[in-house]
Amino acid sequence: MIMEFYILNKLFDVVGVIDTYISAIWTERYYESGDFEIYLPMDSDILNKVQKHFFIVRMDDTTKCGVIETIKISQSADGGDKLLISGRNLSSILSRRIVWKQTTYSGKVEQVCRNLVKDAFVSPELSSRMVDEFRLGAEKGFDDKVRVQYTGDNVEEAIQNLCKTYKLGYKVWFDVSDKHIVFEMYKGVDRSYDQEENPYVIFSEQFENLLSSEYTSDDMEYKNVAQVAGEGQGTARKKVIVGAGYSGLNRFETFVNASGVSTNDGEVDEISYNNLLKQQGAEALADLSTTESFDSEVAPNYNYKLGVDYNLGDIVEISNQYGISISTRVTEIIESNDESGYSYIPTFAVDEN
Repeated sequence: MIMEFYILNKLFDVVGVIDTYISAIWTERYYESGDFEIYLPMDSDILNKVQKHFFIVRMDDTTKCGVIETIKISQSADGGDKLLISGRNLSSILSRRIVWKQTTYSGKVEQVCRNLVKDAFVSPELSSRMVDEFRLGAEKGFDDKVRVQYTGDNVEEAIQNLCKTYKLGYKVWFDVSDKHIVFEMYKGVDRSYDQEENPYVIFSEQFENLLSSEYTSDDMEYKNVAQVAGEGQGTARKKVIVGAGYSGLNRFETFVNASGVSTNDGEVDEISYNNLLKQQGAEALADLSTTESFDSEVAPNYNYKLGVDYNLGDIVEISNQYGISISTRVTEIIESNDESGYSYIPTFAVDEN
């Protein structure tokens, strides 16, 4: 496979094509925005067609779209002049908005994320915040529920924290048919030994589809108990504890400053307010959980094909020759094209409870 690209202007009109380059790297992530970079010999025609905040769209899958954020020209007497075009994928545009005023959201996590996008891009109260091309995709009906309060939070960070806590993915993709930007949630499919509904996907040296791997288990940032402090001063400050059953040397504590969460002078009752604080603690602990991951290079066309047998966000089984075998989620996929050909490297990470 060879990755080729369209260059789109801010009106989503095609203004150029990139089909010859030295290397191209395209990274997709489950819980956050991916990124890309295209490295090519200096080309004045391409340079005249790329601008910051223009778009790069993959020809093989036009839903995959990136925003050009960096244009770099390198000059060298030995190797010739080079052009580097890089940026993040389309979901990064969520970072352009904040929660404009204090807002409490409650209900299903999917609906909360959709409302964050709706209030910031699709139908905001302030018309200058609206993006006419933005649409909400189909609801998937995920059942997890949440109650959160935001004031000035970055929309992308708010959605990322919810996704990490509830093991959901989100994507912002380009609908080439009508030039719309679409936001939707999704959830990876379980293809591990822990279930019996879907065909298994197993990566290991035994099956000769794991070319190399690097296993990491890291507790450097690990915490399991959070003291969350909300509004108030001194001993009158409202506090909750998140995390139970940990004691002695097995207890790892952290403090979460949630002073921005407000009762609005009693409008929010005590139970609801404590639940808001607990959500802040749950999100903090999700970021401070054990890091357990496999960085692996798999054989692209051996047993399983990316996009057919498994996808970003799916849970698969992976094992190495040292007897480590775990059910792990595909959290990142790095695709690369260069003089050596096409390859991809998935990163597998274990979901923490």
